[in-house]
Amino acid sequence: MPVFWTASSTAPTPGSRSASRRAIAALLALGIVTSAAGSLALARGTQDDFLPPGVARFAGTQAMLGSRAPAARRDALEQALRIAPGATAGAAESTLFSHLRSTGSAGQARYEADGLSLDVVATEWPRLHLEAARVVLEPSADGRSCAFDVSGVPFGATSRLQMKGTVAWADGPLGGDSLDAVLDLRDAPAEAVRALLPERVDPSVGGVLRLHATMKGVVGEATTEDTPATPLRGELELGSDWTVLGRRGPATFASSFSMDDRMVRLAGGSLRWQGFEVPVTGWFEPTRSGKFELAATVPPTDAAQAVAPWGVPSPWVPAMQVSGRIEFRGKPGDGQLRYEAKAPSLDLPALGGLAVHAEAPVFNGVLLAINAEATTSLRAASLRVGGVDLGTTPIGLQWWRGALQATTSGSPVWGGKLDNTISYKPAEHPAYSWSGRLSAGRPPEVQAALAPALGVEAEGGVHLAWNFAQDRQGNPSWTVHASLTGGRYGNVDLGVAVLDALASASPGLATSAAAALAPRPHRGGKGTAVQQLFVELAKTPEGMALGGLHLNGNGLILDGDGSWSAAQGLSVEATVVLPADMTAALVDGAPWLAALRGDGPVLRVPVRIVGPTSAPRVELATGFADVLAAARRGEVVQPVRARDVVHVGQPSIATIPGDPAAPVEW
Repeated sequence: MPVFWTASSTAPTPGSRSASRRAIAALLALGIVTSAAGSLALARGTQDDFLPPGVARFAGTQAMLGSRAPAARRDALEQALRIAPGATAGAAESTLFSHLRSTGSAGQARYEADGLSLDVVATEWPRLHLEAARVVLEPSADGRSCAFDVSGVPFGATSRLQMKGTVAWADGPLGGDSLDAVLDLRDAPAEAVRALLPERVDPSVGGVLRLHATMKGVVGEATTEDTPATPLRGELELGSDWTVLGRRGPATFASSFSMDDRMVRLAGGSLRWQGFEVPVTGWFEPTRSGKFELAATVPPTDAAQAVAPWGVPSPWVPAMQVSGRIEFRGKPGDGQLRYEAKAPSLDLPALGGLAVHAEAPVFNGVLLAINAEATTSLRAASLRVGGVDLGTTPIGLQWWRGALQATTSGSPVWGGKLDNTISYKPAEHPAYSWSGRLSAGRPPEVQAALAPALGVEAEGGVHLAWNFAQDRQGNPSWTVHASLTGGRYGNVDLGVAVLDALASASPGLATSAAAALAPRPHRGGKGTAVQQLFVELAKTPEGMALGGLHLNGNGLILDGDGSWSAAQGLSVEATVVLPADMTAALVDGAPWLAALRGDGPVLRVPVRIVGPTSAPRVELATGFADVLAAARRGEVVQPVRARDVVHVGQPSIATIPGDPAAPVEW
């Protein structure tokens, strides 16, 4: 199905669970860059009470950074770089610089400390803790710049973080600092990083994270109405394992970036996963809750090749060349990854032989949404499933926990409204289930789409409810409930046909008075009046079983059951209730018939309905002619009782108007 393609070829860009967990790997990478750079050397200002109580400033800090380091930068770095409590003698939190004082003094070229327990504290990000940390500072002789090298173990014994480079103080056009640095994060377990940044690391990211970033430019400038801040530019590459739709493999994101005080822009980015590669561009605000907008363009791709890694069964492999665009926008915890894919046409031999063909299909959807790994809506210029023409009906597709679900809701089809759901699990192929309901369709359109060979003429509202299924052995089963309300069935006048059958068995029953009282369709035209016509259909080896058949046409009532096959047509056993006025007219002409009426005002006639649906014949049930003859001779006879009809198929079908068991809503 197309949903497999969209997941496999576009999903390399991680998506968003808007419940608060979704983020993209690139945002994590740039978040670390922003945090580390800002914490080590980039802050623009501070306040007198910037440090927490008990953490005193160290007078020699400026000498270690360079004599030209602005006081605001010095204060910010004292705030950001702290020795964890208990890591050294004294057991109190203190600044890094107080531990560097024993390694150098004013005028020395190098300050170094090793084996530290170091916390990197930034106002926008969680505290990052480094064990076995090493810090080296080398201020220049003129005091204008400082080389630095900070490294340590941030996420367990296997991980390693290092950032090294040079900062030149107040060197930018607007007073910012020039930074030239490299950042490396190696072998960081995804679970440990996720514990630090739960909103930034998606649960689908696994294995170990690897990040390499180079940066050069200006930081610490503020954009004004007249002049934008000078950007920091660089390159980054981020790698990890990534799981999508049950498949796990290494993923790599690489991009150029440009960062100022308001925005980080990505250019020339690319995401590689499972043999696919897509270009990525976009921007985000470099804060913990900043907005973002990313986009990727997918070139024309063979969908069959795209779904191959999933081992999709051949009946479900789509034949199409598809291209598209992916957009991911929002803010952490409230974002979605949307995509659009297009193809000239789609062919899919689905549902045990019910082939799907779509012209100019367009897929729009979301990856990694709440309660779904992938969702999409399909709209096409024309859509056919098997021999059924669904026109331009939109279909929603959802992949969740190894199952595909296709749905329509309130879609205008055949003059009515269509709701249906198809469920399929590739692991249980070829099993599937398909349930749905059509409300108030127009009979000519429904028949032309579903059963043109039946030759039925009808007016009114057609209602359908169904459940189609196939088991793992490929054995199909299905149940359909169908009804017609407020119209007519034009292929037979049931009231007149029953009177003709009675007259054939007993000529004395022929009366024009009764025929004149036969209910007529209130919309005019030939046939049987229908207020309510309902039938249950279930698949059989020969054709279909008919059950629960009920007709109410202005007082003319039929209840029956039977079967239908292409070779034999209808074979229905039923009772027909003649209205009281028709019964009275018959009894007036043949008083002996009153014995079959019993104590009630109506006459029940057992009948057989046989032949093609286009021209069914109504006959008296076997043996009823003998009952009529006995009544005419004055013998004791029993009135015909109401028929206890047989029900067929599955009972768990949606109720529809016209169903005798349903609330009257028609």
